[in-house]
Amino acid sequence: MDPNLFHIDWERTLEALVGIIILAFIVERVSALLFESRFFIRNTKLPTPGSKDAERERADIDVAMRIIEHKDTKALEKLVAELGPSHPLYPPYPKAPADSSDPSETAPKNPNLPLVKQAREFVEKTRTLNRRRQHLSKAPIKEIGAFLLAAAICILWDFDAVSIIILSRDTGILGELFTGALIAGGSKASIKLFRDILGVRSQAFRDMREKPKEDGE
Repeated sequence: MDPNLFHIDWERTLEALVGIIILAFIVERVSALLFESRFFIRNTKLPTPGSKDAERERADIDVAMRIIEHKDTKALEKLVAELGPSHPLYPPYPKAPADSSDPSETAPKNPNLPLVKQAREFVEKTRTLNRRRQHLSKAPIKEIGAFLLAAAICILWDFDAVSIIILSRDTGILGELFTGALIAGGSKASIKLFRDILGVRSQAFRDMREKPKEDGE
């Protein structure tokens, strides 16, 4: 093609850019259903030191370690009294089967051993979870997810911003993938707007990342 014949249709170009911006907002908000959910955050991100989740996890581990290291039955009974309904080790002893009328089956004859075993399993699971968090926190999960979603939208609806801007006759898969990458990259600006400027964050994100305000602040 003669380069002297090349020109840009600014009206179409601006419409394509506006489409990219709008789709970036849509992709970011749809992705937030997964990436800001408590399940995803808890399994892929380490809590920020001082946040609600960090303090709660540290307290749970502390109680579990004290149960494991208990020296006598009275000390263990005191620790058991500290277990609230929100603690992973609650209830401290197995309940009686629903069809059982024998009170002796409510708890084992020596309840200390199963509780200590349960505490050890909890500590090991927490350590495994933290190792998995450390690995996954370094992986570009959100970026890949946003790109796949944006690329799927562009392919399904034949949105090829490159072909629109350079006035190509047909859309192409390569241009649609490139447009998907543009939309996924633009979703980071949407995240900045929603989280830092508008303050739109899920409660799970707040518990995992934000430190509780001190009295008087």
